[in-house]
Amino acid sequence: MFLGVTSIPEAKADKSPSKPIKIVAPCNPGGSSDVDVRGMAPYLQRYLRVPIIVQNVVGTRGVVGYNRFYKTKPDGYSVLFFNLPSPLVHELTKKTEYRTLDYTFIRANTRKSLIFVTPYGKFNDFKDFVQQAKKTKLKVALTGPSSDLQVYIMGDGLGTELAYIPFEGAARGLAAVVGGHVDCSVLYVLGCLPLIEAEKISALLAFTEERDARIPSVPTAKELGYDVRTVPTVKWGCWCAWHAS
Repeated sequence: MFLGVTSIPEAKADKSPSKPIKIVAPCNPGGSSDVDVRGMAPYLQRYLRVPIIVQNVVGTRGVVGYNRFYKTKPDGYSVLFFNLPSPLVHELTKKTEYRTLDYTFIRANTRKSLIFVTPYGKFNDFKDFVQQAKKTKLKVALTGPSSDLQVYIMGDGLGTELAYIPFEGAARGLAAVVGGHVDCSVLYVLGCLPLIEAEKISALLAFTEERDARIPSVPTAKELGYDVRTVPTVKWGCWCAWHAS
């Protein structure tokens, strides 16, 4: 599934778009959301037969993009691509110019898997990380509202105190993990796979109900006996054309 393709032609009376469609991505280039949307764009373009333009609008960890999209002229040719619960977390914790519920959601693209990653070989396994985290305050890269929420829940569930280091997006946080500038992070599987395979980072835990088929050797928190709730995350596309003014 991708970005409500079956709904896109219905946004116009003539049943098909007649000019380029812009997809606003409130994320930095190189992160998992960016990889997702750019991977879909060629298929959308082939199906709709109009250019698909992906525009990264960054700043304040996505808030700038959400705000700008909310003010976009509702002409049916602008789409916002994002994770839930990211805009809701921003709306509840910051001053924003948008309301998430004013957007009209087209369709969920896919449910995403969050994983716990560390510099390659830094810890033997997740149990080793927990033991060390109870002895010293380890640094964790915060990369976005959805994954940040999972970090906070993890720390609370494990009874550990971590040093939170915020980054502007997943790509920068991931680079910090690779470089050993932080001890760990919680990120989406898609953006991490190449670096896991290249043995640049280690994936120690999956925040999923069952093991992710792409990284079958990585256990879940439940398997290891840790009481850590999982934050459900979903990729969505929504039309600017239908949000309330």
